[in-house]
Amino acid sequence: MEIKKVLFQDYQEILILTKKNNLDILDEEDWKNLWIKNPFFNENKEKWTVGWKAVYKNKIVGVTLNIPFIFLYEKKTYLAAVCNNYVVDKKHRNCSLLLRHHFLTQEEVDLCITNSANEASEQIMEAFKAKKIIQYDYQNRLIYLINKNKIFFQILKKFNFIKLIKNISNLLKFKKKISKKICSFNLIESFDEDFKNFDNKILNNEKIYSSKNFNWLSWKYLKYIRNKNLIIVKIFKENKFIGFIVLIKSFEKKYNLSKLSIVEVTLLDEDTDILESVFDYCIKLGKSKKFDLIDVIGFNKKKRQAFEKVGFIKKKSKNFNFLIKNNNKYLEKILFNNTYGSDFSLTDGDGIFYL
Repeated sequence: MEIKKVLFQDYQEILILTKKNNLDILDEEDWKNLWIKNPFFNENKEKWTVGWKAVYKNKIVGVTLNIPFIFLYEKKTYLAAVCNNYVVDKKHRNCSLLLRHHFLTQEEVDLCITNSANEASEQIMEAFKAKKIIQYDYQNRLIYLINKNKIFFQILKKFNFIKLIKNISNLLKFKKKISKKICSFNLIESFDEDFKNFDNKILNNEKIYSSKNFNWLSWKYLKYIRNKNLIIVKIFKENKFIGFIVLIKSFEKKYNLSKLSIVEVTLLDEDTDILESVFDYCIKLGKSKKFDLIDVIGFNKKKRQAFEKVGFIKKKSKNFNFLIKNNNKYLEKILFNNTYGSDFSLTDGDGIFYL
């Protein structure tokens, strides 16, 4: 067994391995664009490792990929390595720890992140001193049910009686009526001039966040922009651009439901009334476009409470998903000792690529 660096020409073999183990993988163009279009990789091709592969008798039997992200906190930038496409053939599970070791012990990165970990991956990450972020209630999804009749029918087909009763009670919840019109909104399909240096506008923010500049956002959502599955809501207050929301269109095959996922909520002013007004607009948007539900993962306590006030309900997740191995002592307080200091969502890891 040898551990080698992943090359772009390994895609077809990695595709076969991934599909064999019933996991998702991007198509070849989108897969390569995780690095080719990545703003950091473009300037550091010689220094950055795309990933590591376990090779047995000239065949790839395991792989973990390595995507660079830039995060900001208190006017400084930090380099993160985001784990992606971690898969090992069943007959060679003995190399799982070795692959994860290479990812988690790489030098010159501040953070090693996964936000799509299953229960087994969580245990491996924690064995290498990665920890779950302390962010408030991250493990629970928030869902707004638009097409309640259809969703009720799907619950009736899929769940047992006890679960059915619990879900009926959730279906009967009503959203708070929002009467104030505080903001105005503009829908766009790709990022424009207002995002060129957006990080500079939020540098005084006390939270840690992944870069919101035009080049990073355009790279991260490239697949959805090209497939016309992205909705960007620009938010204005008194004609001033104060932030944006990103929603991704997808289809929930298991329950046969059309879904909008709110993956990004960035505001210069997180006033409660503004948040409720913005989230209420998202509900109206979902209804007007005839989606069945709206889905949310993550975000800070203030945003989550605003989601709940306009009618979103909690759905318990099986595992926590978001783990970080921190190599920078300065970031320890914001990641693991401050419930309110992080505002992570799907956009802050590889989970954003698989909706």
